[in-house]
Amino acid sequence: MPLSGEVAIESTGNGVGNDYHSRCIRAAQSRGGWKLHFLNWLSFDEYSINLTKDEEDWLMANLDEDLEEPKLASILTPGQLAWRRLKLEEKDFVLADFEQEFPITLEQCFQATGRSIFYRVLYEPTDKWRQQDKNFWVLDPHPMKDKIYSIGVDVSAGVGKDNSAVQVVCVNPSDGRPMEQVGRWSDNRTGPDVLAHKVNDLGRLFNNAFVTVENNNHGIVTLYELQSLYEGYLIFESGSSAAAATEEVELYRLGHRTTSRTKPLMIGKLRTALAKDIITHDPLTKGELSTFVETETGALEAEEGCMDDMVMAYACCVLGMERASIYAAPDDAVSPLKRESTNPFSMEAIIKELHQGDGQFPIKSQHRGISDEDFNS
Repeated sequence: MPLSGEVAIESTGNGVGNDYHSRCIRAAQSRGGWKLHFLNWLSFDEYSINLTKDEEDWLMANLDEDLEEPKLASILTPGQLAWRRLKLEEKDFVLADFEQEFPITLEQCFQATGRSIFYRVLYEPTDKWRQQDKNFWVLDPHPMKDKIYSIGVDVSAGVGKDNSAVQVVCVNPSDGRPMEQVGRWSDNRTGPDVLAHKVNDLGRLFNNAFVTVENNNHGIVTLYELQSLYEGYLIFESGSSAAAATEEVELYRLGHRTTSRTKPLMIGKLRTALAKDIITHDPLTKGELSTFVETETGALEAEEGCMDDMVMAYACCVLGMERASIYAAPDDAVSPLKRESTNPFSMEAIIKELHQGDGQFPIKSQHRGISDEDFNS
């Protein structure tokens, strides 16, 4: 008769890259045989202090910005804020130490030993961030038909090691809000060719979003498949196609290539955007951001034992946002340039668009002996 039972592992977080951290992250991503039960300190009634009305009023009128109390005042009671202050005093007011022992979110459990590149992030946990399936999370009520979306893709081999990751950002929010993360997909068992079909599906779901794929390594396989599924003008392309002599050279112009020279700029743009322009909602993405560091050698990467697939997908997403706002427009606003050009930024595509504007090439001849008609011909 087969044996049955349950095994439970209980612990606070203690650094990153260790076995417990790896198990928790895999369980949070629905990978492996474990199920994660995360209990934050707000769930326990004893983590609060009974205050009089006058004490509550005084506390709320004297919130300490250095302790991040103003942004917590909407989710903590005055009694919880008072208890938090006492515990912080025991930790010499080191926020990272307190958050690791008394986390509100999963990412606070596991603190990087180094200082993250992304130490300032507009992060808003919300119950509107909902799981659609094993790999896909969406911010309700997105996708919305009047919104424009940018998608970033980091590609893995799909053999159970690194994740392939997809990030989605809404670039035209309403009511003066910042842009925000509205979707995240990740999986470590999806091959790069199959991933192209998933990216196509997600692009269609999010109103024919603009897609930026990192073309390093396996990314070129995804792009090769994707170009036959998705409109060319909606796929990030670097450089001009005018110099492309072969199909192989043309293919390598699709997507974004991350090198030791381009990565600092790429990460720098993401860092700026996340600090002031984009709200992040996904706790796993926030966790990867918190363990993305500059090493002693100057490399920008995940701390040892951690992952950065969601970070790199996010960076690709940010690279494509400006083009998304131009080219991922509603169908009724699609121009001839969008319909026909593989690379809307190439010289020949720009000239073609100018020709199609009013039937006349707009540059006038600079020589009196040559007529405009002769020049155009």
